[in-house]
Amino acid sequence: MVRTNPFLILLFFLSSSLIAQRVDTSTLNGLVVSNNGEFPGRKVILTPYNNIEETYEANINSDGSFIFKVPVSDISSYQLTYCGYAKSILFTKNELSAGFLIEVEDGRPSKMFISNSYENAAYEILRTSLLSVKESFAGFGKCDADNNAKWPAVFKKYNLGLAEVSAQYPNTFTVKSLIPMAKFPEFKSGDLSVSFVRQHYFDSVDICDGLLFKTSDIAYKFINYLDCFADTTPAGRISFISNMFNKAKGNIEVKKRIGLALYNIFSQQNRENYLVSYGQWLEFQPWAKNDLPAILSRLELASKVLPGSHALDIVAIDVNGKNQHLSDQIKSNKLTMVLFWSSECSHCRESLPEFKELYTAYHPMGYNIFSVSLDEDKMSWIDFLKQNPVPWINVYAGANSVAANNYYVQATPSIAFIDQNGIVIKRFMDTKDIAYYIKKIL
Repeated sequence: MVRTNPFLILLFFLSSSLIAQRVDTSTLNGLVVSNNGEFPGRKVILTPYNNIEETYEANINSDGSFIFKVPVSDISSYQLTYCGYAKSILFTKNELSAGFLIEVEDGRPSKMFISNSYENAAYEILRTSLLSVKESFAGFGKCDADNNAKWPAVFKKYNLGLAEVSAQYPNTFTVKSLIPMAKFPEFKSGDLSVSFVRQHYFDSVDICDGLLFKTSDIAYKFINYLDCFADTTPAGRISFISNMFNKAKGNIEVKKRIGLALYNIFSQQNRENYLVSYGQWLEFQPWAKNDLPAILSRLELASKVLPGSHALDIVAIDVNGKNQHLSDQIKSNKLTMVLFWSSECSHCRESLPEFKELYTAYHPMGYNIFSVSLDEDKMSWIDFLKQNPVPWINVYAGANSVAANNYYVQATPSIAFIDQNGIVIKRFMDTKDIAYYIKKIL
């Protein structure tokens, strides 16, 4: 149980209620309280959804208080992070009054609260609902003839929950824009079919509302569709992409928003087949060269390492200063996994034991790993490997290297599977799927 100073908490809530003002910059007060009086970190981070390069940091004072001064436009979506614990928040010019309370138990953040914000109260319920229905979708799997009967109850319960939020928090941005977007199509029980859902799934989404794309929540709408209802055949993928752009009704700015949203979802969700279809479809759109030059450029870069392409060679030094060639490793193994990583990347460090287990189990069958460090500091890479040696070749390329650019690495860890003929057979994938693909390919 966290024991807090009642005076400090009272001051926190009072101060957060006095800062409401209709200006472009908002002062946001916060307080960290700990059950043992110690703070696991001295900084709190606030990251804008649409511009991660403009991250704001606030130092925690000795009494646990901190202050942010941040810009707020018509709608601003942020992520508040403290020692790995994160919470999504939403601000509008109509409501700039808010404060943060972070509870720490036994050296780790355990809870985050946002006070005095009508908007965030509605937004938190919506996000909880979105995550809840996503879990239901994951449990049911792909919508098909075998489980269609399960969906009506899920849709109905979810839509009723959204209606309750609308009644409780009228006139918020969440209720005016996000909830209509998040609704599922209405249908009579027993009428559900996959084709019906595909046809009406996006009926409630006003693609022309640019404010929707200032939050991450519309991504849930797309991801749930792709996971559970989409026709994933080449024709189905093309049809989905085409239908999304048809909703722009010729508006160039809307097409740009849709173009970027689809690209981000396909690449970040490791949907390489959709990236291939996306590039193929845009090639035949006469307006794409003028309206979406940045997306075409990204797709061109990504296409060089998508399945079916010839793997580009990587030449870099190992820990002994010796040049190592990826091409040599490819020729001498049935399956080579190129792993782009960094010793500073927590996900990379967490995945390392699993990579070692897979290497031990499948290396005798022809599976190999060629890891490429993108550390900014070369000594950090060397020191890490001294403490955590690996049995495969590990080379240093460095941040923003040619190798990272050639393989279109956007985050670490990043993986490419290459066969013995030097052909990329899998590029964008989640680390949790590695074992499955190794077994499937070998």
